[in-house]
Order: sequence, then C-alpha cells, then structure tokens
Amino acid sequence: LLGKLEPFQREVATPIERDRDEEIAARLAAVVQPFLLRRRKSDPHIAPDLPPKTETDHFVGLTVEQATLYKAVVDELRDDVEEADGFDRRGLVLKLLTSLKQICNHPAQFLGQDDPLAGRSDKLDAVTDLLSVVVDEGEAALVFTQYVHMGHLLGAHLERAGLDTQFLHGGVPVKQREAMVDRFQ
Repeated sequence: LLGKLEPFQREVATPIERDRDEEIAARLAAVVQPFLLRRRKSDPHIAPDLPPKTETDHFVGLTVEQATLYKAVVDELRDDVEEADGFDRRGLVLKLLTSLKQICNHPAQFLGQDDPLAGRSDKLDAVTDLLSVVVDEGEAALVFTQYVHMGHLLGAHLERAGLDTQFLHGGVPVKQREAMVDRFQ
C-alpha cells in the first residue's frame, strides 16, 4: 500500500517528520484513512459527537472447563520454562501466556473448535449480555480481539444471539472494509 521502504522514507516520512509538510501528510492520511477506525476527541469535528469515556471493570470467573485447561497448560509448561534459558525460555513464556489468554477468552479458541460455545466461558456470556444491552439502547459497539479465530467465534455466537455484527480484520478487502466502516459510522 505504501510502496517500498526507502522511497517511502525519502518522499513521505522524512518530509512529514522533518519539514512538517502538511500537503504530504494529508495525502498519506487519505491513503491510510480507510484502515483507521480510531477517532480522537482532539479532532475538532469529532469532539462534539463523542460521549465522555466510561470504563467499567467486569470481573468474571472461569468455568470448570476453563479452569481445568488453565491448570493443565500451566502444569505442562512449568517444568519446561524453569529448565529453559535465554531465547527458548522467552519463547515458552510467550507460548504459555498466549495459551492462557486464549483459554480465558473461550476454551474453543484454545482447542481450535468452532462449536459448541454456549455455557463454556463466563467472559463470552458477559460480553453477550453487555452487547445485548447496548443494542437494546439503540447504540453500537466495537469489540476488539487479538485473535482472528476468536473474532469468527464471537461473530457467529453474537449472530446466533440475534445481534447484527461485522468482523473487520486484516484479510478484509479494501472496498469491503470501507463499506463496513461506512455502515458502522
């Protein structure tokens, strides 16, 4: 999308960073805008439209299945992590953290399953309930996940729960992505 690195740095990045070239910055913004879903309150045309930021923590437990998987993964990798060193140890710790995050999302994500989903993750149940309230109030929401598989699982689950969804990820073609963003807006 942005071309080769060296010409990009010479013709775009350097003039923007060093010379504060607003014309080049505007052209770059126009190219990448379809890929950006972030709006800032500091944007003058956005601030009046955004409600104040509200953060609420919702603590949910693990189901028996999740707790069992969690413990099994920790027990399986604990000795390997303790015996490893350097790069291998960091890799194992990353593998462990990734596995535990997936288990906490939903066992189906960790196990590479598509169904059944219902009743296996308190986190999934909580987000479904929260999104149902948001939709009932006539509002829309964005839900972020690091994992494409979890996005597919979540989208299918929410559709079955009667909620209209769109799943935007890196594999969505540009025209479809733009249509999704416009629809959400």
